[in-house]
Amino acid sequence: MAFRDDRHRPAGRRESPAAHGKGWLASAGEWFTESLAPGLGEWFTESLVPGLKDLVYPPRPLCPFCGQPFTPARGILLCPGCLQRLPLVQPPVCRVCGKPLRLSGAAGDKCQDCARYRHFFGMARAVGLFDGALREGIHQLKYQGRRALGEAFASLMFSRLNAEPQMRRPGLLIPVPISPEKLERRGFNQAALLAQGIGSRLGRPVAMDGLRRGRDTPAQNRLDARQRRRNIAGAFTATAPAAVSGRSVLLIDDVYTTGATADECARALLRAGAREVNVLTLAVGVLDRHWLGAGFPPA
Repeated sequence: MAFRDDRHRPAGRRESPAAHGKGWLASAGEWFTESLAPGLGEWFTESLVPGLKDLVYPPRPLCPFCGQPFTPARGILLCPGCLQRLPLVQPPVCRVCGKPLRLSGAAGDKCQDCARYRHFFGMARAVGLFDGALREGIHQLKYQGRRALGEAFASLMFSRLNAEPQMRRPGLLIPVPISPEKLERRGFNQAALLAQGIGSRLGRPVAMDGLRRGRDTPAQNRLDARQRRRNIAGAFTATAPAAVSGRSVLLIDDVYTTGATADECARALLRAGAREVNVLTLAVGVLDRHWLGAGFPPA
């Protein structure tokens, strides 16, 4: 059995913590404080060790919705608890606008609106219903300036996009613009935040100013479908036709209700030469009448 002979160890020299089997992060500060200049040891303990701990054991991110730490899964930047609170769209859905068809015996695969109106866009899809926790989150993003929710919601929209083979390879993304007055008051366009997050994940360019809103229109939420179409008619213009000419464009917005806004944007982009326009939104607004027979086209 071998024994350590301390007689040959230089006098006044302390062994490193590793020699005693201590964890290097746990005892390095103590060794530095006792062996080196006190000031340097304190700096190591108070400043460097915490940073090294974060490097070796990075802290978990906080859910932007509830503020609790979580481990992201499948690229979704919301914790499982908050994700379960969201009223996600479930099939069957209208093959055009993506609204849920609630009646299993529906005649055809279009909702009432899409059976009545032809749209300028090809198809639209949404992550969830504009209700409950999702509605709350959208209001927090838009009216309380919680921009971190924009990145989290963009991760959900990207996941939804990947489930649609006909939509997931656009040539260009364009957010629905808001009026200059709203932009000045709010400080950002929520659709632009969502488009940036989706575009970075998709590896596709985003034309932040691809559409211009020429005038501020009255709020749409108290208008019926016909009134919405009249209210929004001619409100959008494509700013750079050469950028959209011949390309498949993915239009990004926060909420789809009747499709009036999406239609006007698609009309402007098609006039500018876009090959096709599809729509991706965070939420779809379902009106009360949709629950009373949305699956059936009008007689």
